[in-house]
Amino acid sequence: MCKRQRTANRSKLRALVPVVLPRKKLDMLRNRFGFVSVDLHSQVDDAKSRLLDVHNEMEVIKASGEALLTLAFHSIGEALTSLSMKRRIISNQFASHSVVFSNVQGPLSRVKLCGIPVEHISIPFSNVRLQ
Repeated sequence: MCKRQRTANRSKLRALVPVVLPRKKLDMLRNRFGFVSVDLHSQVDDAKSRLLDVHNEMEVIKASGEALLTLAFHSIGEALTSLSMKRRIISNQFASHSVVFSNVQGPLSRVKLCGIPVEHISIPFSNVRLQ
């Protein structure tokens, strides 16, 4: 199992990213994924280098068991904690990241806003809490 490097030079911008895990059975209709925390390397000035750094970190994460551990943690927590505790855990996890990426499917039919067809939807959620 690969380990991610933890350094003092980590940026203050972090993303919470879902990593898809293999399904237990081929006929299952739901996805299995675990959220992982990824450094966005905002301290790197060159955009191409920054992208390669994030890509390399994601490759290490995908080869590790980190996503599986977060899935297990949330699955166990789901069964053993109260609703208010679940809300606190999720809120704290989301609040400690600058951005959260999701692969939630969009609408199946064309959406119109004021009668005009919407071509793309991006829903940013500002996280003004200091990291």
